[in-house]
Amino acid sequence: MVRPMNQKRDMKLKPYIAVCLTLLVALMLAPFTSQARYLNPATGRFWTMDTYDGSQQDPLSLHKYLYCADDPVNMADPEGNDPWEVLGGDSIIRGIMAMFSAAPQAKREAQRALITGGAPASIAKRKKIDEVARKYNGSHLWDFAVNKDNFPRNSNKCNKFVYDVTKEAGAEAVVAVSGTSRPPLAAEYADKNTAIPNWRPLVPGENPQPGDIAAYKLSGGGVRFSGHCGFIVIGGNLSAHYDGVYGVAGQFENNPDTRYRRYTGN
Repeated sequence: MVRPMNQKRDMKLKPYIAVCLTLLVALMLAPFTSQARYLNPATGRFWTMDTYDGSQQDPLSLHKYLYCADDPVNMADPEGNDPWEVLGGDSIIRGIMAMFSAAPQAKREAQRALITGGAPASIAKRKKIDEVARKYNGSHLWDFAVNKDNFPRNSNKCNKFVYDVTKEAGAEAVVAVSGTSRPPLAAEYADKNTAIPNWRPLVPGENPQPGDIAAYKLSGGGVRFSGHCGFIVIGGNLSAHYDGVYGVAGQFENNPDTRYRRYTGN
């Protein structure tokens, strides 16, 4: 049954409906706080400068007003200072939920609390390793087909990615061969007998945490590869592949041959 129109009632409601619609549009376009800074959704830009200096290896991070490295579909920035990748599907919905979360800082700190054990300075470095690694999720700086420092085109660079992240985080992982330091190979990370200063192998029964290096050996690679390595991060894992930096569910966690290392320096 169709309810008959009540013209008098509808006339009375029209002003209120117009006001509600106006307020709704205003709320959608008005700047709102992203904890540390105000964001203008109409332009997709922050109103104040980012306090983070940025990295030369990640040009978009040098932009002082850009939101989520200009990738709001796959990233979220609930605090206004530290965009992070939303791993997995439903990234748009999860990003919006993160932005409007009642306590994003508390949630973030709860996740970071997963990094435990060791001296406070070492824990801080391990948190930094996790943050730097996640910052490069989706990057193509370590692709097989590109040149990266002394790693030429058409070469695997998973160990170069691990080295670069640890170096940027102030926890450089190196091995010394004939008095010369170089990035460890994936197989060396996976070999508990390889001496990597300030990076100890986890013992059986010790669970990996965000910021830990994960690696396993592969045979038959010759000089092309010795295995694969990456990081355990908040939300999963990350490593450099043939076509980019991204996580693969269970690539380390479900592999019985994976070995882990943890930063213990200061």
